[in-house]
Amino acid sequence: MRRAERSLGVLIAIAALLSVGWQGHPSARQIFTRAVEVDLVAMPPRGHHTTRPRGPKHEALATGKLLIATPQVTGPFFSQSVVLLIDYDAEGAVGLILNQKTSLPITELIVGVNGIEKRSDRVFLGGPVSPASIAFLIRGESKPPESRSLINEVHVSGSRLSLEHVLAKEMPASHFHVYAGYAGWGPGQLDGELERGDWRVAPGEATHIFDDDPDGLWRRLFFRYGGVQVQRRDARANATSG
Repeated sequence: MRRAERSLGVLIAIAALLSVGWQGHPSARQIFTRAVEVDLVAMPPRGHHTTRPRGPKHEALATGKLLIATPQVTGPFFSQSVVLLIDYDAEGAVGLILNQKTSLPITELIVGVNGIEKRSDRVFLGGPVSPASIAFLIRGESKPPESRSLINEVHVSGSRLSLEHVLAKEMPASHFHVYAGYAGWGPGQLDGELERGDWRVAPGEATHIFDDDPDGLWRRLFFRYGGVQVQRRDARANATSG
């Protein structure tokens, strides 16, 4: 059984919740900003970050970058995961897990939108935070309405207008992914995980984000980028003093 399937019950519950209709949202930025403010206030960051940093601490981390979990990361969501950062700044980080595709059709989550009934796309688990939030990643040269560009040809949205645009153009599943939930980090939390060795950072590429074999994505990317390590601060200090 794939890791994503173990969490399928959560998505089925979401489908029942949303079956009365789906209202959409004005922009992806607003969806995730609201969700982060609500969910992460009650969830303290890991480590000893007691004050909000003035800015991102790691130049390697940025919106549009990929996080590749190292083997020391465990748990049903993040073990062998590949995460696309859709926001990263002093207030924290937000990402979507790219390689947890489920067998649940998007028509079980989204109803009442013209053309959705023709789709056979499957839902991706974006992460454990706010599982009732729905986000779209869209691949195309031009930015869809009410979306935000992450890297070249890749855009994020949670807007009904963006969805209607995709459906009207009959974009293939290879250019359109639907995510339930997301991954979220508080101020300094992701930086600490990077220093601890939980993640490798790689450039975001449309071919990886919309990879046609998500189950094999982690293995291929970790083989390519896994040897690049971020040294811990205390290790650097010891090396300097020695």
